[in-house]
Amino acid sequence: MSKLMNLIKPTNSEDSKRAGSPQIEDLIDIDETTVGSRLLQVPTSFAESLRVPLSPYKQITFSEDQQVHDYTPKIATFNEHLHRVWKDFPKVLEGASEKDIAVKCSKLWRSYVLCRRGLLTAPKDVPGDVWWVLWEVFSSEAKWNTDRLPHIKILAEDISTAGQALPDSASLLYVEALFVSGDQENAIQLWEMAEDPYDERSMEFKKYWTLGAQMLAKNGQIDRAMEVAEILLGNTSEPENARILLPIIWASLNSEVEYAVQKAWALYVRFRVIMGPLLTMDDYDSVISGLLNANQGDLALRVFSDMMLTGSQFELQQDSTAQYQNVLGGKNLKNFRIKRTELTWEDSKALATLPKQFNNKYFFGKWMKKLIGDGELDLAHKVLHIMFQRGIRPDAKYINGLIGAWLRSGTKQDEQLAENLAWRMIDARLQFVKQRQGRQQFEGPVRAVVSVPDKKDHKTILGVMPNATIETFGLLVENYSRRVENTRVLEIYETLERAQIPANTFFLNQLLGVEIRSHNRFWAWENYTRLVQENGVRPDFDTFRCLWHLMQKQSDPALTRGNKNFTTCRMLFAEMIRCAPILRAQEEMPRELYGTILLSFGLGDDQIGTAIALRALQSHFDMYPTPETARSVILQLSRVGRLNRVGLRPRRLKLDNTTRKRVDAVTNILATFKDRRVEELAKQGLVFDEITGDAKLEESLMLLCDILGYVASGRLDQEAAEDLAQLTKTAAEEMGLPDHTPWRAQAGQD
Repeated sequence: MSKLMNLIKPTNSEDSKRAGSPQIEDLIDIDETTVGSRLLQVPTSFAESLRVPLSPYKQITFSEDQQVHDYTPKIATFNEHLHRVWKDFPKVLEGASEKDIAVKCSKLWRSYVLCRRGLLTAPKDVPGDVWWVLWEVFSSEAKWNTDRLPHIKILAEDISTAGQALPDSASLLYVEALFVSGDQENAIQLWEMAEDPYDERSMEFKKYWTLGAQMLAKNGQIDRAMEVAEILLGNTSEPENARILLPIIWASLNSEVEYAVQKAWALYVRFRVIMGPLLTMDDYDSVISGLLNANQGDLALRVFSDMMLTGSQFELQQDSTAQYQNVLGGKNLKNFRIKRTELTWEDSKALATLPKQFNNKYFFGKWMKKLIGDGELDLAHKVLHIMFQRGIRPDAKYINGLIGAWLRSGTKQDEQLAENLAWRMIDARLQFVKQRQGRQQFEGPVRAVVSVPDKKDHKTILGVMPNATIETFGLLVENYSRRVENTRVLEIYETLERAQIPANTFFLNQLLGVEIRSHNRFWAWENYTRLVQENGVRPDFDTFRCLWHLMQKQSDPALTRGNKNFTTCRMLFAEMIRCAPILRAQEEMPRELYGTILLSFGLGDDQIGTAIALRALQSHFDMYPTPETARSVILQLSRVGRLNRVGLRPRRLKLDNTTRKRVDAVTNILATFKDRRVEELAKQGLVFDEITGDAKLEESLMLLCDILGYVASGRLDQEAAEDLAQLTKTAAEEMGLPDHTPWRAQAGQD
């Protein structure tokens, strides 16, 4: 049993309700023989030992109110939740994150808190197995255990009150929990009073000194933290233990003492020397983050270049270690005694000169891309300013990436940063266009004068601001449309023309997305025709997904009520057929789009158009109907001729007897067509149910087209079948498919 655990003051029954942190002056004289007499151990079996007896807690009187309290109901509830968690105990120990385990453990803790005051009046009556389960569950590092350290603090003190002792590793957890709770001074004193009770070969030895260094560093005792780190590294041979320096580097960067940055950099160089090839990306990220947060951009850049040099043939000649030794003359960098000469430098640029191959926008762009991918948007913003200060013009795509990430974060501050940066890029583009137009007035060439921007001059930063691209405009369109600021969207569209940037597919789709949200179907079709047919923008499936979504709204009789301010299903389909070669070269048609197209024709009560679309989608996009398609067609045909109370075609069918009869009638007709087809195939020596692959899909397509033709023919007031053929020819021409017929000759026959 460690001395450290003995320093945890048992909380007596009178002040158990306060559950306060132990005070150092109260801990010094604790008699080791009276505390922690039983070491908490894994129980050999659970049975009745995993249940708190109720009898000692039936009548409890507290001094402050002198009233009798019955804690048996609360303890009974606690016992119940304890057993529920015990059933899933193996999963809990494995750190499972299942929702049900999280809920059960949450209920267990809540029930413990409710009966805790009563339990601590007779803590020795609580079986040791109960304490063991509570400790193992709530000291788990599983994701669901978000309040792990606060739970550990309370449990450790309660377990000590009960006369139980935790193992050494658990004792260190308590000290950490005490420190995190805000009682830093007491936590550090508890740690120091343990007097290094661990064997150098044990894991607890490393944990003990690592925890001490972390606490001392965060408490501002940087020199003492360095001494502790030196003890650990001087008594162990594993280079990985050098990670004890990372929190000290962070603390030094955050402190205001003299030479704080110089000490941090000296420690980083030593950390790099000790770790050698064991340095990981996480190690570099930690140091870079600390330097950027301390506004030491040049040094952070130097660390990132170290990371990029890793494994290259130039690493030993160009890394920060070599530069450090050349400038300051340090030799034995495994020695923690930092010499005075290592602290005298003031300008970090002398130690942060970049290798020539890294002093360009592509290197910085990789850095920004990594930080954005890691979610470190503030740090990416700092890197951007480092580029401005160094006179390096960033690549627009990386700034667009930062703008997009800011907008996705959802915070008002990030949104404002994104807008400001995007408009500055747009201003740069407008200035570029203006200057380009002005240059045409000169008769001879003009010699360019390169100027390096001053760090403090905001205006000169505009000189290295990259021009906005079409992606910049698209991001703003998406942002303003999400906020339903349609006037700002119009402003963007007008500014795009002034910026003389040709629109692309991304921008077109963003505009259509705005129009979906604003229900402006006329504007959507107008913008599409202008950008695609006049400006040569190549649409993709997302483009037509937006258009068919608007078409579905246009075709819905319950929504339009005669408000025809969009194109027609047939004309939109003709446009999609015109673009089919472009679309096929990109990807497969999404099944969702396929369904929306057919639903739009169905809502428009166009059986002929539906049949032509079915056949054309197969021939041009290799899309066959599914059972869901068949259900959609059956429901479409069930609506034929039916009107609601106000004389409009219903969008949805009510599930009444009339609807069921209509659906059954259409289904029976489809079954009749199938039976006829089975007979036809049988005459050819084929069995319908044995057909597979595309041939089977073709049969399904044929049956749907046949029933659509049957219904379309039946709506012609018994006129000649030639009328159906003529109507089909007209529809096919309107849909961009001349001489296209979707059904066989017998489709219109009864």
